Amino acid sequence: MFNQATPPAGTFQRVQSTWNYSIAIRTDGTLAHWGDTFVGQQFVPSGQFSDVAVGQYHCLALRPEGTLVGWGQGLVWSPYSGPPSGAFVQIACGDFFSLALRADGSIVAFGDNSHGQLNVPPGTYKAIAAAGGAGAGGSSLAIRTDGTLVAWGNNTYGQLNVPAGVFSHIASKVVCSAAIRVDGTLVEWPPNCSGAPVPAGRFKSVDVQTFGVAIRECKANCDGSSVSPVLNANDFQCFLIKFAIGESYANCDASTNVPVLSANDFQCFINAFATGCS
Repeated sequence: MFNQATPPAGTFQRVQSTWNYSIAIRTDGTLAHWGDTFVGQQFVPSGQFSDVAVGQYHCLALRPEGTLVGWGQGLVWSPYSGPPSGAFVQIACGDFFSLALRADGSIVAFGDNSHGQLNVPPGTYKAIAAAGGAGAGGSSLAIRTDGTLVAWGNNTYGQLNVPAGVFSHIASKVVCSAAIRVDGTLVEWPPNCSGAPVPAGRFKSVDVQTFGVAIRECKANCDGSSVSPVLNANDFQCFLIKFAIGESYANCDASTNVPVLSANDFQCFINAFATGCS
């Protein structure tokens, strides 16, 4: 309808989208837009950027030095004059509000606060996500520096009922949130909000819209190497060490049995190594 499935030519390093448009960062750091233009999303700022976030009515981008640039109609409708000053390391957009994470772990929230989505709980954080600002949306989500989750704002559908545990990645959109535990497994809340069961296995990235999408982790690349060949004898040694100290990574089969780590994890790792990054 809005040509949102027709990306521009070129090579890109990061992309963010909502239901009707997308903004991407090219490999040279410049921004590109495609899709709907009804609130001025297409007027991307010039220069180089390291991160971008999109809401229904406005966009934010993060320059390499950490300063913020915002554009779109949401910046006019929301009760603030623009992004805060200072340096930041991560950004997130709801429909009418935004979150920005500083290097010291503090969160700056700005825009609409009709659901209390700007009322950041005390503490320090390492990741942020924001869901839509109108109707059933308007909730904020973050990972504390100890890996636990906290959410605030609208709780119409249980968006604030975060699961217990230690997490590495989060995503949130409207009423649905998802997170990756440090062992790579996925969890979603409210239950079945994306319309399909959460897949089993280990993952390294997740996003949610009206559906969920996740990138599986290469279970056999224990040492995290990116040098060819990615899989080598070091990965076996790495796995043995992690198994010996009981690290969650060694739970290759994602078992919840007692004991969690068993001979099955060795077989799982060997199978993953043999088949590549499965």
